[in-house]
Amino acid sequence: MSKAYGLSHVGNKRKKNQDSYLIDEELQIYAIADGMGGHKGGEIASATSIQALQDFLKEAYKEENFSPETYLPHAFHEANEQVFNKSQEGNKKLIGMGTTLVACMIWKDKVFFANVGDSRAYLLRDSEIWRITEDHSIINSQLKNGLVEEEQLPFLTHSNLITRSIGFFPEIQVDLFIRDLLPKENFLLCSDGLNELSEKEINNLALKYAPEALPKQCVKNVLDKEANDNITVIVVQP
Repeated sequence: MSKAYGLSHVGNKRKKNQDSYLIDEELQIYAIADGMGGHKGGEIASATSIQALQDFLKEAYKEENFSPETYLPHAFHEANEQVFNKSQEGNKKLIGMGTTLVACMIWKDKVFFANVGDSRAYLLRDSEIWRITEDHSIINSQLKNGLVEEEQLPFLTHSNLITRSIGFFPEIQVDLFIRDLLPKENFLLCSDGLNELSEKEINNLALKYAPEALPKQCVKNVLDKEANDNITVIVVQP
């Protein structure tokens, strides 16, 4: 049975934390949602998506033919439908709300990742770090197409604009990644508030601290940089 450790922090300057996260060690499902939308929209979108994901998978888990390969993307579509419908109910404060969503599920001898948006999943193994998910963002598209360089990122004003989200449109495209579980590897999920740290900095913290202490140390190091955004980190230890 896997273990997981999580922490969420409002950050240095924002009044509300619009991140939500899930640690369900019984289902072995772990997720982070980073909401967006005026007033209460972001926090409602992220909380709704996390609850929808958990509820859907809890019911699907009872099915005889259960497989995360099938049901994890379906759970994302259910989350999208619930957030989108809530945004259409007539409350002006919720119009246009949305959220990112990244999830990790361990099932038998495999691990499954799904994501929409720019919250991330990393693999930590053999003193190295690898990003598993791909950001659905304007800046990532420009990087892939050679329109900007990594060195330019700190100076770009639109670096946080995403191209996919949960709840903004009635339909979504979900990325799914599947890999075999290998010994002595951990996984880290995070909202984009952790982007204040480079992957090298994250890896250095992972080498220094045990999994149960790593989320707190990641958040502390981001806060030391006077970062503005909410920060959420989950470390999964299979």
